[in-house]
Amino acid sequence: MRLLKSIMAATASALLLTACATSSDKEELGTQIVMDLDGNFVVLNEDGTPSTNPDSLLIAQMLSGAMAKTSGALENDEILQSDADGNYTHIQSGGICPKTWGTFTRARTPTIFNANGMDVGCSFESEELQSVFTFYFYKNSETIEAEKAQLVSMIKTRVPTAKPVDDVFVMKRGGDEALYDYAIMESQNSNGIKVRDGVFLTDDSGWRLKLRVTYPSSRAVEMESLAALMLQGQMDQVNQYGLIPADRPQPGDEDKIES
Repeated sequence: MRLLKSIMAATASALLLTACATSSDKEELGTQIVMDLDGNFVVLNEDGTPSTNPDSLLIAQMLSGAMAKTSGALENDEILQSDADGNYTHIQSGGICPKTWGTFTRARTPTIFNANGMDVGCSFESEELQSVFTFYFYKNSETIEAEKAQLVSMIKTRVPTAKPVDDVFVMKRGGDEALYDYAIMESQNSNGIKVRDGVFLTDDSGWRLKLRVTYPSSRAVEMESLAALMLQGQMDQVNQYGLIPADRPQPGDEDKIES
């Protein structure tokens, strides 16, 4: 990246000299183009004041846009693919954000948390089930235990009376191995209704999958079973290659030998 910045700065200087030579606006010699703390290019006069030369400003804007691209920033349609029915797929991971999922309806357009495409989420609501489920697909080097602890702390800060529950339905991979880890807290709201609030977490194909859940405690078995199935559905979709168009070679094709 340092080499890239040097090359772009050198290119900028060459373009800047051309702009100064051809512009009708008189500009002092010694004008330079530099990168600010936010990674954007800016043009400075010899005395350090910002340049107002239109050509210079255009060059700085173009270079800033190019740097954003090389640093990993993507357009929204390079992160989320939509179809005619309003369903979305996260391109980088293959995770799905359908318009409807059983009795759940997607609350809004999926949220992009990082412009590099490595952190997105989509929220679902069910008025019938009085529940909210939110999926996240992202990269995270910290352990699941550490992330669980942070979430529990956040819930306790928001609802000091919330207590952890252990009677949570857990789907197994096979034998006694759980499909995911979890942390569920229970509290009573102002209407006297007990509510469970928590998270299901797992790592799959290099991605961290998180399902945030809120639902009535009276529906615990039903909602936890449903959450497990929906999370498993996401795990079936997520892969290290992400969403690959059908006309491109698929993972594993390189291992196939024509007979």
